[in-house]
Amino acid sequence: MKYVVATNGSRMIIFNPVLNIWQVYTGAELPLVGTLCDFNGQLIMGDLPTTWATSTNENWVAWSRIGSADARLDDAGNVAGLAPMRWDGAVLKVMKLGQHVMVYGEGGITNLMPTEAAGGWGVPQRNLFDFGIATRRCVTGDHNEHYFLDTSGHLWRITNNHAITSFGYREFFAPMLGTDIVMSFDPIRKEVRICNHETGYILTPQGLGGPLDVVISDTIYDDSRRGLVVGIPQEYTYDQASVIIEPVDEGIREIKNTGWINVTQKGGSKAEVAVDYKFDKEVDIFQSTLWEETNPENAGFVRQAGTDLRIKARFTDFDPLVEEVLISKLAYAIQGPDRRFTRGVRGGRGEKI
Repeated sequence: MKYVVATNGSRMIIFNPVLNIWQVYTGAELPLVGTLCDFNGQLIMGDLPTTWATSTNENWVAWSRIGSADARLDDAGNVAGLAPMRWDGAVLKVMKLGQHVMVYGEGGITNLMPTEAAGGWGVPQRNLFDFGIATRRCVTGDHNEHYFLDTSGHLWRITNNHAITSFGYREFFAPMLGTDIVMSFDPIRKEVRICNHETGYILTPQGLGGPLDVVISDTIYDDSRRGLVVGIPQEYTYDQASVIIEPVDEGIREIKNTGWINVTQKGGSKAEVAVDYKFDKEVDIFQSTLWEETNPENAGFVRQAGTDLRIKARFTDFDPLVEEVLISKLAYAIQGPDRRFTRGVRGGRGEKI
């Protein structure tokens, strides 16, 4: 039987295939949950009401009978069931990832795997993280990969073969914590949008960009229209465009100095350049220099020391509805004053954007 179920934690609606209409669900076969997903014809649910079963708590998940929107526990054959996660806090989101289900909570993140045991999902569990996601909407993705923002503002990716990537970027996302953050994934472009009501960023295969249109709804990506992005935008005034490269450490931990930074651009006004820096790899937050205007040769001089350095450029008074700016390369010179490891100047390096 085909079924479609949607929920927001306070109301559940279900598609009636007989009458071909959507209806508010008031039946007894499913609990009023805060999150659910389909796994090969079986509903996996989280954020259960405490009235659903004896001893049910906020960190429990439940599963329905296979091929049926029915999670009642009195089934003697194809058994529905429920089980707790091995961490405290509410279950915020359940999502299919490959041949598993990811359970994202306030206090942890678990990979839930189907089993032949009665109930089908109680064991085994694999706890991947002992920290949770920032909010229910701070995770996005498809069956091949998920992206999520943790409770400290770090951005992560996990794939269907459980390869884990830590992007970091806490200095951008930590200030957004405590607000209504929305994350959306474009499976065509492999891009992730992270927005709240004040600002927005986009993660592309080339790195993090922004600010961009503030989309305060989940974004829909229409395959039939070649990746058309559809969402509810917040009114937003464009005032600048910027680009920042990944941290530069030259493969060694010595203190280094920046110098000249050259911007290769097409269109736009004169660029400004600056450097993010830190001296401790264990420290998440970068500090930033002041912005320096480039000369007629599109070069600006920024002298800054650090063990980790990020080169960045921006254009002010920029409106993408009027003009287009392409930054194709940031070339920079790095000099290492710490002579314990190497000598000389490493310069002329550039990063293609």
